[in-house]
Amino acid sequence: MKYLISLSLFFVGSTYSAGFSTDFYTNSEWVSADHPSIFFKNYDSNFTNFPQKHFLPENLIPWSDSYWPRYKGGIAFNWQKNIKTDIKKLKSLKQLLQMKQPELDALSPSEKYDILNGDYKYSFTKKILKQNPSGAARWHGICHGWAEAAINHTKILPKSFLNKDKIKVNFGYSDQNALISYFYAKEKRGKVSFLGKRCRGRRGSMSCGGVNPGAFHIVLMNSIQRKMGFVADIDISSQVWNQPVFGYVYKIIGERTPSKQASNKAVTEYHIKTRLHYALESRSSWEPGKGLRSYDDLSYWIEVDQNAQIVGGSWISKNRIDFAWFRKKVPLNNKFSKFLND
Repeated sequence: MKYLISLSLFFVGSTYSAGFSTDFYTNSEWVSADHPSIFFKNYDSNFTNFPQKHFLPENLIPWSDSYWPRYKGGIAFNWQKNIKTDIKKLKSLKQLLQMKQPELDALSPSEKYDILNGDYKYSFTKKILKQNPSGAARWHGICHGWAEAAINHTKILPKSFLNKDKIKVNFGYSDQNALISYFYAKEKRGKVSFLGKRCRGRRGSMSCGGVNPGAFHIVLMNSIQRKMGFVADIDISSQVWNQPVFGYVYKIIGERTPSKQASNKAVTEYHIKTRLHYALESRSSWEPGKGLRSYDDLSYWIEVDQNAQIVGGSWISKNRIDFAWFRKKVPLNNKFSKFLND
């Protein structure tokens, strides 16, 4: 579920809880990398203004699909036959014209893309296979592309096309998602708003304490209030798991006077428990299925000043958010926009 791109930020990998002590890192008042203004020029930081339960509308809930793992060939994976596309067995035009429709339908997303464009040298598929060697780690993929695509587009329905040689190319739900996810993972599309810093050390090190929870609380509340999903790395380790966030439920467990590590602006600290809801990856399918959803339970202190403004925070739980990000939606280029239905 991870793939290294130019920003080297969006790795996604196998999930596990980070087992470390909670006293090594306090990250009380946020620094520039954690500042909520990274997400929003104008935002509400008043602790009393946030509803304790809020979700995106159902039609905006991110959909589920594969993360297209590298070791399987990325989007050159033949998901219906569960085999990696063999570069030595790519079909010629003559062979394609002799194939039955179910055989054509079972080709990988990248092969279908090449056939649709009349490219019987399969330049796109060969490029994908080169990018995705069999020896890659099992958690490497384009999960960052899937997560962003799932936030920006509704479920994509199967579509049929006819190429220049009158070959009918049917794209199932996952075929189209593969191409859209690839677009979001690989195409250059403007600036990423990135909250926090990616952990690049061992779990429990000073560099792997998670994004400031006070700042994250503000970003979470403001995002859902604005009906805007975003992506969060839910794994506090050098691995990265990008998941599209769509809602939360939180409650106040208790309060205390400011600790020594708290911001000097703080007058009260509130113990918060938040259940963060996000979409999960799933197996590929021809028709849209019911999206997979999950959640993480997060526990942290929120620091509030005399005007009820959030001014900082510190983690309590081992589950933490490493970083969060989003990018403004832009139109897909002509190579990929044909696969959308929104």
